[in-house]
Amino acid sequence: PCGSGKAFAGCHALSEQARAVPARSTASVEAVGATVDQATWRALEVLQLAESQARVEVIEEPSRGLLRRRPARVRAWPL
Repeated sequence: PCGSGKAFAGCHALSEQARAVPARSTASVEAVGATVDQATWRALEVLQLAESQARVEVIEEPSRGLLRRRPARVRAWPL
């Protein structure tokens, strides 16, 4: 098995496939963008869901300071 310390070629290949295919679970995704809409769109794209299929929480609104800008930050997860 993967965690036994012994090399198992199929184990590495399986983990690569798991990363390549997004899992539809209750896992949340955080995304940033210049606007809340852009950050939401990016999060939904990663989850491969429509807006009606996910819950989106605004973590931080975009802001502008004298020296720097802060992007919008959202968290999204499947319903």
